[in-house]
Amino acid sequence: MATRIPDATHPFHQITDIDLFLRQLPVGVIIAEAPGGRIVEASPRAEQLWTTEHRTVEAVEDYSRAFAGFRANGRQYASDEWPLARAVLHGEVVHDEEIEFRFASGERRILQVSAAPLRDESGEYTRAIALFHDVTITLGIFSLLQAVIPFSLQMDKAIIA
Repeated sequence: MATRIPDATHPFHQITDIDLFLRQLPVGVIIAEAPGGRIVEASPRAEQLWTTEHRTVEAVEDYSRAFAGFRANGRQYASDEWPLARAVLHGEVVHDEEIEFRFASGERRILQVSAAPLRDESGEYTRAIALFHDVTITLGIFSLLQAVIPFSLQMDKAIIA
């Protein structure tokens, strides 16, 4: 189900309200026009992660040039496979998709990405939004625990024996 946004007379559309909203979110937010996919807005958190790459994105076809993302199996995302692209092109709602991002600096991070189309009052897709947050540390801790727990259980058995 797509999210409806109020018409342009609604207070949410006042630029200061949108800016205030985006500045205070603890997650990254990118908003793209539909149907083309041009990125029209990015939150400060998105700016921190991507510096300038997203500013050159004029269409969905540019997504894989601007962003390097990989699936768990190591396959790189094609431009039309990104969660935001799927929301823009097909109206798909994407929940918590984990993507390994490789940044220009060489740094790798795993981000959890959700996306959804936004409809205007007439029901037309006008934009899509993607939200993301960094889960690299959380997944690293989880992996460490998975490795340590069996070892800890073996140690307990040895001490008891």
